[in-house]
Amino acid sequence: RNAQQPPAGQSRPFFRTRVFPSDVHTPRPRRITAIIENQGCAKLVTECAQLRQLRALCDEFGAPLILNDGGYPAWAGGVHVGREDARPEEWPRLARRGLLGVSCYADLDRALAAEAAGAAYVALGRFFPSPTKPEAAPVTLEILRASRVRLRVPIVAIGGITPDRVTGLRAAGADAVAVLSGLFDAPDIMGRAREYAANFE
Repeated sequence: RNAQQPPAGQSRPFFRTRVFPSDVHTPRPRRITAIIENQGCAKLVTECAQLRQLRALCDEFGAPLILNDGGYPAWAGGVHVGREDARPEEWPRLARRGLLGVSCYADLDRALAAEAAGAAYVALGRFFPSPTKPEAAPVTLEILRASRVRLRVPIVAIGGITPDRVTGLRAAGADAVAVLSGLFDAPDIMGRAREYAANFE
């Protein structure tokens, strides 16, 4: 379970977390799934200390650690990929190595292909204006409802999601939500996390 170093010649990653309440990745209900964004960065504050701390936290709560944007699967329980991270023909291999999540935006055909390739879940969005990805195309609740009818895997909603928006998304078919600024920009992060979690009780 020790963190490994990146392959020779590659820059060390910068780790940023997204945490959302979800039952998506484990056979038993869990509260926290952490997604680590792997972004090339010339400066790293510590020697992967943040990753080790997150691994320990995930282990404590029985939640898998998912590396975003590809990453190094040996470090974690799986990976989450978008358009630029992995080609669809690579999805089955990634799914065999661990949990696979795929960003599908507003594309139901992509979501169906991800499910067929063995994805553990798919992400749809953005549903609301998002400071994290302001250029992302919007996704409607109608697309979410249609996706829920066609898909068997869990659906994670993403993009501009505040606690008061979770109920509507869940009613339309979302199994979980992914948040970043909505959580970490709050003056009371723990209090905001409880607000999100209350929507899943």
